[in-house]
Amino acid sequence: MALNVVAIDFGTTYSGYAFSVSPAHTELKDVEILSNQVWNSGTAEVASLKTPTCLLLTKERDLVAFGYEAEEQYADIVIDGNADDYYFFHRFKMNLHNYKNITMSMILEDVRGQPLPAIDVFSLSIKALKDHLDSTIDVKNLELDKRKTKWVLTVPAIWTDTAKQFMRKSAEKAGIPRDNLNIALEPEAASIFCQTFPSAGCREIAEIESRYMVVDLGGGTVDITVHEKNANGTLKEVVKASGNCCGGTSIDDKFIEMFVCIFGRPIMDSLKSKFPDSYLSLLRSIENVKRVYQTSQTRKVHITIPRSTLDDLCQSYLGENITTVINSSSLASNIEIIRDKMRFKAMFVESLFKATCDNLVSLVQSVLQQCTVRGIT
Repeated sequence: MALNVVAIDFGTTYSGYAFSVSPAHTELKDVEILSNQVWNSGTAEVASLKTPTCLLLTKERDLVAFGYEAEEQYADIVIDGNADDYYFFHRFKMNLHNYKNITMSMILEDVRGQPLPAIDVFSLSIKALKDHLDSTIDVKNLELDKRKTKWVLTVPAIWTDTAKQFMRKSAEKAGIPRDNLNIALEPEAASIFCQTFPSAGCREIAEIESRYMVVDLGGGTVDITVHEKNANGTLKEVVKASGNCCGGTSIDDKFIEMFVCIFGRPIMDSLKSKFPDSYLSLLRSIENVKRVYQTSQTRKVHITIPRSTLDDLCQSYLGENITTVINSSSLASNIEIIRDKMRFKAMFVESLFKATCDNLVSLVQSVLQQCTVRGIT
């Protein structure tokens, strides 16, 4: 069995890969698509078919770990007091969307503000996924023919050409052959999948001349476009992809803003820079809540917090314990603290989703109002 295509989904929050295998000299129908199903999440509370997009490096820029393993190892490094000897980057992909002047020499800062060239951070992350793939295919007793295997790297459609080119250069630096590499737009990949394997609710998108909207909700960005099925089976882009950075992490930002409102910016900045393991643990807890919250929910929502660390910071910065700080905040009527849990009224948590959802609805409406997109099924 030989690999035909390897696809890497490099996400803002999570990343992963899939690959196709087939016996030599067979038709496409015999191709089997596989993905890595088991990421070792250690003590992480979040279960995922992907792994967090986070990278742990030595000061010499040697790759130590990626994903869940990077999170767990870095937590131990911080506890042992050795954080100065390492770099830890997480959720850094959005820099390619936010930066106006992207260059191959641009700099990123890790969670503690330590600078490193962005090209190293991205290329080493892609290399980590590539290395993980190598170990997976070894276990499965598959063959990776570097001359014949096609590589695909996904990017948001709304990114600039410069940002897309930066990802291509990063992949090449990670050891992916230039001539075998394709850059795929995320909403187009989603559209082709739905054309190939339409679910029961959207079979009509596979019909000739059908028009449909693709709304790709990512961790960082939202991509919206409209496609039309041509008579020859190809797809036509009716409107250019549009969108912005109102993906899932924008809701995380609202949760963090809530904690800033309660404890103040200096405490939250200190939590992130001096106790990054506790800060990452808080983000992980927010992720848990974000995934399972339902609009019909009436019971209170629990978020696990690093209570002892926050209590020490409250004492240090404000001269009061954490309970007093919470009870005296402007949000006190919506919150209570019990041991290492903060409990929130369900309607208050729902309000943290509102700005992102309103933004998303507005984006969809703005596309639908264009005269060129009439006839969307």
